[in-house]
Amino acid sequence: MARKKTEEPANPAIKIKQDIANLCTSIGDRSFVIRQANSDITSYYAQIDQLREQLRKLEVPSGTQDPK
Repeated sequence: MARKKTEEPANPAIKIKQDIANLCTSIGDRSFVIRQANSDITSYYAQIDQLREQLRKLEVPSGTQDPK
């Protein structure tokens, strides 16, 4: 009895094209995640800047304190 071969495409070029398409899809997905992360990081920096500005307004400036 002959051993059954694993399923292979009739044309190896088809598999290579599919592999390329899969990699391109992965690149697109990861690029989206990276862009989203960059957007989040930018937003976090803006929030930090706002909080620093609020803190700066609440703190007594060191230059205006009376010497004792």
